[in-house]
Amino acid sequence: MSASPPDIVFSIGPFNLYERIGRGGMGEVWRAVHRSSGTPAALKVVTAEYARDEAFRESFHREVRAMARLDHPSIVRVFDYGRIDAHSAGACDGALVQGSPYVAIELAPDGSLADIMQRGYAWSDVRQILLSVLDALAHSHARGLLHRDIKPDNVLAARHGGERHWKLTDFGIAQSIDAIDVDQPDALVGTPVYMAPEQFSGTWRDFGPATDLYALGCMAYQLVCGHLPFDASTPLKVAFMHLNDPPAPLDPRFEVPTGLDDWIGRLLQKDPSARFEKAADAARALAELSGGSSDTLKTIATQAAPTVVAPGIPTLPTPPPMTGSGPTRISNPELQELLADADRHAHRANQVPPGSSHPYEPDCVPLNWRPSSTPQPHSLVGVSPRLYGLRAIPVVGREPQRDQLWEALRSVAKERRPRLVVLDGPSGCGKSCLAQWLCERADEVGAANTLRATHSPEWSPNDGLRGMVTRWANSSGLSDEETRSRLTKLLDVADDEHYRWLVDDLTGLVCGADAETVNLADQIQAVFEVLRRLASPRPLVVWLDDLQWAESSMRLLEHIGAHADTQMPVLFCATVQSEALAERDVMADRLAAQLEASHAQLIELEALSSSENRALIDELLQLDEALAQRVARRVAGNPLFAVQLVGDWVERGWLVADQRGFRLREGVHAELPDDLHTVWVERIERVLAGRPSDDTTALWLAALLGRDVDAQEWGKACWRAGVPARATLFERLVELKLAERLDSGWRFVHGMLRESLLRQARAADGWAKLNRQTAAALETLADQANRPDLAPRIGRLLLRGGDTERAISFLSAGAKFLLSRDDFVAAEELVDLLFSACDDVGDAALAARLEGELVRGKLLSATRRIEQAVALSERVYALAIQQGWKRIAADALALRCKIEQVAGRLRGAALYARRALDIYKDIGDREGEVRALLRLGDNGSYVGEHEEAVEYYRAALQLADELGLVQLQAWCRWGIGYCLQQTMRLDEAREHLEVARELFEAAGQPRNEMSVVAGLSDLDRHTGHYARAKERALRVYRFMEARGGSLMIPSLNVAMIYFYEGDVAHAIEWTRRAEDLAPSMDRGWTMLHLLRLAIATYQGDINPWETRFAMLTATLEESGFVDIDLPLMLERVAQEAVRHHHGAHAAQALTLAADLWEQTHILERAHQARQRAASLAPA
Repeated sequence: MSASPPDIVFSIGPFNLYERIGRGGMGEVWRAVHRSSGTPAALKVVTAEYARDEAFRESFHREVRAMARLDHPSIVRVFDYGRIDAHSAGACDGALVQGSPYVAIELAPDGSLADIMQRGYAWSDVRQILLSVLDALAHSHARGLLHRDIKPDNVLAARHGGERHWKLTDFGIAQSIDAIDVDQPDALVGTPVYMAPEQFSGTWRDFGPATDLYALGCMAYQLVCGHLPFDASTPLKVAFMHLNDPPAPLDPRFEVPTGLDDWIGRLLQKDPSARFEKAADAARALAELSGGSSDTLKTIATQAAPTVVAPGIPTLPTPPPMTGSGPTRISNPELQELLADADRHAHRANQVPPGSSHPYEPDCVPLNWRPSSTPQPHSLVGVSPRLYGLRAIPVVGREPQRDQLWEALRSVAKERRPRLVVLDGPSGCGKSCLAQWLCERADEVGAANTLRATHSPEWSPNDGLRGMVTRWANSSGLSDEETRSRLTKLLDVADDEHYRWLVDDLTGLVCGADAETVNLADQIQAVFEVLRRLASPRPLVVWLDDLQWAESSMRLLEHIGAHADTQMPVLFCATVQSEALAERDVMADRLAAQLEASHAQLIELEALSSSENRALIDELLQLDEALAQRVARRVAGNPLFAVQLVGDWVERGWLVADQRGFRLREGVHAELPDDLHTVWVERIERVLAGRPSDDTTALWLAALLGRDVDAQEWGKACWRAGVPARATLFERLVELKLAERLDSGWRFVHGMLRESLLRQARAADGWAKLNRQTAAALETLADQANRPDLAPRIGRLLLRGGDTERAISFLSAGAKFLLSRDDFVAAEELVDLLFSACDDVGDAALAARLEGELVRGKLLSATRRIEQAVALSERVYALAIQQGWKRIAADALALRCKIEQVAGRLRGAALYARRALDIYKDIGDREGEVRALLRLGDNGSYVGEHEEAVEYYRAALQLADELGLVQLQAWCRWGIGYCLQQTMRLDEAREHLEVARELFEAAGQPRNEMSVVAGLSDLDRHTGHYARAKERALRVYRFMEARGGSLMIPSLNVAMIYFYEGDVAHAIEWTRRAEDLAPSMDRGWTMLHLLRLAIATYQGDINPWETRFAMLTATLEESGFVDIDLPLMLERVAQEAVRHHHGAHAAQALTLAADLWEQTHILERAHQARQRAASLAPA
């Protein structure tokens, strides 16, 4: 005779509660059953004591959000959540407070690991426990979530099919790996006996997977030895031990495998970087210790935890303070002296155990991505549809495409070379879901680390390479110097002077350096170097989302294509919207060029097949058969359509559960929308229903700001519009998966959602006014924070707001800003908008149109469309003269000068620079004067008119000093130093070059600084200081090598120093290196031919003299290159020829040297060379 069911105590939501089964740090746990499905559950409720504490409520909500995102057999499953209503509060006689939050989770009836630790167990049990927790951590870490409170109380036991399973629970203090705790940076939260040193030190930017693995190490030690590695009477004493003391050697209570001591020791390293990097690494190493297969991670992201139906009441006692289920908070002031002491002692407690290293190996990428065990059926019985917005969207089908992606990753790991895979398809077809799946799967099995760059039509600081590097460095909110310090630490280059440039360029990228100092090419090289370093121990997957909007990311791919043979195992996975790419011809052509390379492949995504479509709908919510068929027919294989349609029904409360799944509530007749836009609109209407009417305006303002919504910008825009920017609105969007959190605000989950909001706003009254108000808000920020990057957005907003005349100035400024960043495509698009605006205004905007034409001319020149640029500059100049606009005329002449220089027509360039200079002087444009004088100096130095060039540079320097133009001062000093060197005034040259080097260093322009260092090396060589010359030349070589720059000239400079020293063997080695690196057309070929001649003459190899000398003179005539190194080296060649009794050859060399001395206007040296040549010439 079966026992009768227990009596119901009371009900909460859809659950019947039977009895209290435990108390925890924040509330109570009740045994419950879902009424309609019969699913057992544990219902956690914040109790009366804590229900009014907002901090506890937030912790509770955080746990719900964290656990609902995870779907894994070794993680306790969330069924439902909500708040205690008045009826339930009354029914329980005051035991629970109305409004208290609750969450219903999977019932694990066999208690916690803390309970089971009191009983006997063996190594096999410990191994199963550790591997289960590692599997759970691999899953959560891959999805960006740290647990931060791993301990036995949070590992629960349950039975399924007669076997015991272990499940991780209590994510109440979980933290996103990318999150920034700027609100409470000093709060130390956790259970002290299991906390990692970085948790005590409060260095929360260093939290990562290794933080959880340290806690697991403490728990493993406790399981094996029966006591904790560090324990004491107070949290402060425990903290001291974690920070300073090494753990005692293992004293196991039962037989354990050899090497376990080292395995646990690796987990318990003080330095996070000395621990295992990933849970998968630790699991693999543990399995190898046990003599088992290294294929230990058998579960996958799409698996569901089994529904537990076994009877039993777990015991959840209130634990003692040091190991309690409630995390402990310690204030940082208590730790200051402790941490200082820890720094002094860290070295003795942070040694990696011998033989404990477990490096990444290429075969760590599994043969395929599928699980080694068959997934159990995915059941949603008992799961509330309210969790729909919190759950991860599953990837269904697409198996051929997933196979291709995985094979590409395996190829990268095996060949150690970069690859590019482009996922192309229309909006909503699942490109981003597929890319995200690759990142998560690769991370959780330890196959790769991952980075992501997002892009949108309107640039934001979170976009592109800047956002990607900021998230990797966890540097959001840091000052420039703090960012520099953090990057130096992460890259481990504090003691490597040769990589200071790397930190400088990355700091400029992350912090948004001024346009005067930024160089996109340098930043691309810096990102390239970071990726190369990050991929050194383990392959890297770089996800470039919506690549069609991204100039910098496209430039990175082009750079990768040019260095495809680099040892760099990085898989670039780019997603592109086919319809958006079709509207950007230039980007489409550039991407097509990349796809032609052998290291690239294209995967085109179409609508899901009918079977995949149906499988996706079943995965989203198990709808009854008839309803599922209706949805499948309407969404026609578009995954995004299906996700948003079902989400809309959930928000409306139209779905109810029964034993077969979810069906429409009685009386509901849902009309299926025609398209995805309709779904977006209806979902937004549900969000706004019951909220203040001004939230609609606030949401439209957010959409106007872009897909990424900066909290400060949104607040100012709302203030301008007279509406509040309510945090609850943003929280609601995040909760319903319509938005994602960012460090500085939030991001619309899809660009199509933003477009739907803009469509709504455009159809309503006040569209133009909203645009003007948003522009005004950004104008305020631009003025306050000196943000030239806001000009493009302000211009677009004003244009849409009908203020065309004001828009023109911002569009022009924005185009110039984008041009300064080498973002040619975006700059050209903005110029097109500018021209359209000028056409609308008419003749009154002619001056602004000519300004825009000048920007386009710079674009044409930069992309070497020379003849088009020439025609444009002539047209602008003629119109400006006709209208009497002298400054525009001068700018047109300055542009023409630049065009002529790019084309190599230097005499013509000087002519236009002089004409521009005259006009700038006439109108009093002193900065224009400086730049024109600089152009004239550059031209003079290029053609060997060094005395004249020095005068131009000195005049420019005087004006730049008066105006405080530091950047231009550096250029002037550099020009003066170079020209004085060429005229053999070496001491004076050194003085100017040293100042130029200091100015470039202070400005964070390492490439220019290294060019000056190269000049100083030449000076040292000319004055016989060969050791110092060599040190500087090698420094320049290493810098250019790291930057991916041309190495021909640096190699030649090193070769010349060795030759002058008499070390011909090394001179030959470096000359050959220069020859191997030489491009087909380069001025360095002249010096290369001369060095070959010099070395051959030194060795007495005179036979090929005539051929080599003819090649030298030919390249001299062709290039027109003049440099004092040429006559100096020719004089050395003559000296060696005389030593080998070849006077005729010496005379030839001296005659050519005399010609070159005359070209540099050093007539005395020319005269001396001719006299010596005459004395050596045969009678």
